[in-house]
Amino acid sequence: AEQVVSVLRSSKSGVFFQYVMVVDEDVDVTNLPEFLHAALSRTHPLRGVQIMELAPGHALIPFSDLHDKMHSRGATLTFDGTTPVDSDPEIDVPERISFRDTYPAELQEKVLAEWGRYGHRPGVAANKNVTAESMAKS
Repeated sequence: AEQVVSVLRSSKSGVFFQYVMVVDEDVDVTNLPEFLHAALSRTHPLRGVQIMELAPGHALIPFSDLHDKMHSRGATLTFDGTTPVDSDPEIDVPERISFRDTYPAELQEKVLAEWGRYGHRPGVAANKNVTAESMAKS
């Protein structure tokens, strides 16, 4: 995670990213609820957060005060939701539990087909990105 953030922050566009969340490869970053769940549940509140108080900035950062804008200063926050490199996969890495990863495809289809009977809008799962069609694709 440190290498990813280092490359991002050292690039010319790095000043535009005040918040960075890094997760492992098993997370679909295009699925916002899955990404946020992974990033926030895997980030240790003390060891997984990096705050940089005097980072390069620009005048269009909404939270900057006049002094920071005049001196192109900002602050950055990084969430490291990756598995530590020195961890033991058998002990330290929790098993991934989710509707898509845990239950067989037949059961997923049955649940999604009856979604309306469970009190939800038919065809729309609790996660708006999850539908019977999208579950079949994954």
